Order: sequence, then structure tokens, then C-alpha cells
Amino acid sequence: MTPWQPKKIYYFSDAQDSTQFAGKGFAYSVREVSPSQKKPYWLLALRAAEPHLTQFPDEIHRWSSLNDEEIQKAMTDPNHLWWSEPETLIFGKAAGVGAPNLRVAETTDVFDDAVAQPSEKPGRVVELPVSSGPMKTTVKIGGPWEFYDAFRIKHGLWQLPVASGPEIAVKSGSVVAVPIHVLRPMLTSAVLALTADVPTGWKVTGGTGKFSVAQGTDAQFRVEVQIPELSKEQLKGAKPETIVVHVNQDEKPIGDVKFKVQLVSGGVPQ
Repeated sequence: MTPWQPKKIYYFSDAQDSTQFAGKGFAYSVREVSPSQKKPYWLLALRAAEPHLTQFPDEIHRWSSLNDEEIQKAMTDPNHLWWSEPETLIFGKAAGVGAPNLRVAETTDVFDDAVAQPSEKPGRVVELPVSSGPMKTTVKIGGPWEFYDAFRIKHGLWQLPVASGPEIAVKSGSVVAVPIHVLRPMLTSAVLALTADVPTGWKVTGGTGKFSVAQGTDAQFRVEVQIPELSKEQLKGAKPETIVVHVNQDEKPIGDVKFKVQLVSGGVPQ
């Protein structure tokens, strides 16, 4: 099989604050009408989402019972749109002969040179510094957030916008887990103590306390918090809440992780 690679990569975000992505790529109106389907793109996307019952069961059951005309009437309220208007595509990277690997797609149309071609000699290659490991004990968010931090660096996506802090949307009444990674020079032995500050009515159910970490062993933890069940009316006015995990070593603080949580009515477990 002949090797190939895409010419451009774009991402989209479902973050509630879409203004943070302004100028990071192209924006398209979801209200435009498909020439072939004769329907607005937001409606086509909504119908395509109907099989995903684990994601938005209440909303999908509600919209599935309506015909297209009834849905379009209900969606005249911009607050009911499932997608931001306009929808922003966030430029990730581009590749091509002699082409720089940064910002090239921000001045050309999203579909220019979009056809995948056999692998070519790459453009400008940027050498990234190699880390020799932490010089002192530090604390950071682990799990998917740490994975994607490393993913962006490895694949040259360092220009992608990143949220100011780790955040997640979870169903009320569920358990949210905060992954904690303690990085130690030379993986020395340590006694670590984890505590957590949680919003009123929330309850820490696991992952806090004192832990002995042997030399040569990585230190990854998971603090679990039970979230109270909220009514639909309460969820309408729910604001993001913050969990703060404190990590001490030998009775001295070495770092905190702040984790923002938005409660929603649906979605799969974390």
C-alpha cells in the first residue's frame, strides 16, 4: 500500500465558550442549507446524532418525536441550537513539499489542497527539546489531559488553543474522578498525602489520604467525588464547580490540581 497523509488537519470543539477559538481557523454557519439535501446543516447533524442514545438520551427522545418542520420551529430560539453558530474549525497542522508546518491553512480555504496524496518529503521540521525529567517534585493533572498535552507536542500541534485549566462535563448524580500525577526526580521514594476541597453537597469517596511510594515507582492517583443528583430546573442554572486536590510530601505542600466540573443532564460516565 502506498503511504499517504492528509494535507490538512482541523479540529472542532464543543466547549461552551467558543470565543476562545476566534481566529484559529475557519467558521461556517450551521444555518446554511445543503444543496443536495435542501435542509440546514444543523438539522442534518441533529438527525445524524439520533443513534447516540447514551450521549443525550432525553434530548434525542424529545427531538425524535418531532418532524423536521416542528424541530425548525423549536430551534428558532438560538439557545436551543446544539451547535455553536457559527461552527469554528480549529486549524491543527498542514503538510506539503516545502510548506511550513505552521499557520499555512489560516490564509487558504479549508478545502484547498485537501485531497490526500502519497507521502511527500515533509516541510520544515521543528526539533523539540528533550526533557530529562523533573528537577523537583511537581504535581499535574493526569489521565486524558496529560495524554493530550504529550500528544500535541509529539505531533507538532503546539499552536492549538488549550483551555486555561482541566475541565469536564458530567451527569449529575454520578462519580467524577480527578487523575493526579506526581512527578519525582529519579523516582525517589516518598510519602505523599492527598486532600481535596469539594463544593457543598459533594462528597469525596476515595483516593485521599497518605500513600507510600517506593523508589522507581510512578505515582499516579485517582480522587473520586460523588456528585449530588440535581433536578432539571436546578441544572438549568448550574454553574461550573471546582474541585481542588492538594498534595503534600513530608508535611510540606508540593502542588495543587484545580479541576472544573459542569453538571449536565446527560452523557456517558467519565
